[in-house]
Amino acid sequence: MVAPFFPFFIPYVGNLLILFSPSPYLLFGYLLNPVHALVSWGAGLSPAFIYTLKTGHWNLLLVAGQLAITGLLLGIFLRKGVHPIRAIMFTVFLLGIFEGLSFWLASMKKGVPIGDWVEGYIGQQLKEGGRAFISPQDQLQKQAFEAMVNQIKGVLRSIYPSMVVVVTSLLCLLNMWLAHLGGRSFDVGIVRLKDLLTWTPKKEALWVFIASGFGLLFLDGGVKVLSLNLFIVTCGVYFVQGVVVIIWWLEKARAAGWMRILLFAFIGLQQFLLFLVAFLGILDIWVDFRRLRKDNPLKEG
Repeated sequence: MVAPFFPFFIPYVGNLLILFSPSPYLLFGYLLNPVHALVSWGAGLSPAFIYTLKTGHWNLLLVAGQLAITGLLLGIFLRKGVHPIRAIMFTVFLLGIFEGLSFWLASMKKGVPIGDWVEGYIGQQLKEGGRAFISPQDQLQKQAFEAMVNQIKGVLRSIYPSMVVVVTSLLCLLNMWLAHLGGRSFDVGIVRLKDLLTWTPKKEALWVFIASGFGLLFLDGGVKVLSLNLFIVTCGVYFVQGVVVIIWWLEKARAAGWMRILLFAFIGLQQFLLFLVAFLGILDIWVDFRRLRKDNPLKEG
C-alpha cells in the first residue's frame, strides 16, 4: 500500500520502482468497492502525508498521490467493464484536470504566471531526480547538471501537456499489464488480452497527426506550440499501436517471457527504435499486420 511513497528513498533504483507503484492500487480499485478502495488509498498515503507535515515537501505527497490515484482510477473503470484503452483515456483526462487545477491554484497563491510555475516545477523535479546519480561532493558535476536542467526546462515547459499525456498513458499501460499478471495468479481476469491486442485508434487520429505536422513546420507562436503537443500525443498513440502489433505477433509465436523482456528493454534503450515502433503503428493502418480484417487467430485471454 505504501508503494508510491517509499521508492523515493531508495538510491539509484527508486525512480525506476515508482513506475510500478500504481499496480497495487489498480488491484484495489478493481477488487474492492469504491468506498473501500478510497480507504485503502488514504491508508497507503498516510506515511507520505505524515512525512510532508514534518518536512514540508508537498511535491512528494503530490507525486505519491498521483501515482496511487492513477492505479485506483484504472481499477474502478475496469471494474465497470470499460475497455482498457478507454479506461486509460478517462484516467489520463481526470489526472490532467487534477494536475492543471493544482498548478493553477499554486500559481494563484504564489502570484506567479502558471507557465513560470510549471517551468519551476519541472526544474525542481529534474534536480530531485538527478540527486541519485550525482555525488554531493562533486561540485563540477553538480554545476554541469544544474546548467543542463536550466537549458532543457524551458523546452519541457512548451511540451509539458503532451508529455504528461504520453507518459501517464504508458504508465497506465505498464501497470495494467502488471496488475493483470498479478490478478491472473489468483484467477482474476482484470483485462481481456484480445481487447488490448485488437485495438486500433480512430481514423481521425491520422488527420490530427498530419495537420499537427504541417502546423509544426509552417506556423509560429502559440499555434505552433499547440501543433507540437498534438504531434507528440498522436506519435504516442501510434507508438502504443506499434507496441500492440509487436505483442500480438509475440503472442501468436508464443515467445518466451525472457525474449519479450529483452526486446522491449532494447526498444526502450534505443531512441531510434521508439520512432520505428511508432512508424509501425502508422503502417498498421494500411498493412493490417494483425490481420484484423480477416479471421483473428488470437484466442481470448
